[in-house]
Amino acid sequence: MCKKKIILISLFLFLAGSMTSFADVIVYENDFENPDANDALIGWNWGDGGIAHNVAYVDYEGNTVVEHTGIIDATAAALTTRFGSKWGITLSGNTSSDPNDYTIEFDLRSVSGNWDPIDLEFFVLTGGGNGVGRGSGASPYAQADGWVHIKANLAELPVGWWAGQTWDMTDSNWQIEVGGPPWPGVAVPKGTPAWDQIWLMDNLKITMIVKPVVPVHSYTFEDGTANDGAGDAEGTLVGDAYVDGGALITVDQDDWMSMPGDIIAMNTYDEVTIEAWYTPDAGANTGWSMLAYFGDSVNGLGSNGYFITSARGDDKSRAAISCGDQATPWASESGADGPEYDDGLLHHMVSTLS
Repeated sequence: MCKKKIILISLFLFLAGSMTSFADVIVYENDFENPDANDALIGWNWGDGGIAHNVAYVDYEGNTVVEHTGIIDATAAALTTRFGSKWGITLSGNTSSDPNDYTIEFDLRSVSGNWDPIDLEFFVLTGGGNGVGRGSGASPYAQADGWVHIKANLAELPVGWWAGQTWDMTDSNWQIEVGGPPWPGVAVPKGTPAWDQIWLMDNLKITMIVKPVVPVHSYTFEDGTANDGAGDAEGTLVGDAYVDGGALITVDQDDWMSMPGDIIAMNTYDEVTIEAWYTPDAGANTGWSMLAYFGDSVNGLGSNGYFITSARGDDKSRAAISCGDQATPWASESGADGPEYDDGLLHHMVSTLS
């Protein structure tokens, strides 16, 4: 880090993957009470063995639910059959790529029919077309059970989907399939009187765990040193930089704190946040300076790096990354500008790269 006349109160690095306490957010919810506003749940309603499968929104005990009816008719010929539905839903806010962070829940009820209990299973898929993902495996649902609440963490689903099992959890297009009995279905002898097999579904919800990020590396200077308070990337004072009163103080251009890049390994993370509290000496930072920089130094130039600066020669603050241009790294920057802060006041600067 290189800066003229600045008091750095604290510097934090937040890197994706360093998480603590959890909170759930709903990324999809549908209680089916307003069918016109719902996703197209009456989608691909399949029935093996040539049977009819009808799906409708119906009122059941004062609530709107999704009713699945399989018309099992083997009066003319034996058949092996099962039925179910596969439909698309649109998620919002599903930012985690980790299946462990997602939970699906909904209610099922077996209402009538010769299959009692009926074995049902569900699959959670991402993407369009056939989709990819995993499923629950079959569980029995007896008519006497009434409503059964299903809740499962996606990472614990044991059955692979036939078209692929690797989810893209951040894709907003998901699919849900519910049906049964499992493949290949149940054999029904010829001459068996036809019957309607009915089951209901309600209250579909998918939640995602939000994991607050805590610093992976932290430099508060409160112990009088440049040590890392969160990790083991200890800082080294360079030039005439010194720590006093819980702050890193630099006065001249070549005063700074060095941090071990091999330990921080910033390039191994998907997301990075640099956060700093600092007080500049008013009007003292008129050149091209950095508040914090992480990257290479080639021929005296910073390249393949990520930086934040609060004041510089063009009178602005800036956060940017530059990669692959060692000769003129500034020409290949991707970043964001703000007003210059060189006023002698305490400031808080945060930059996130994802």
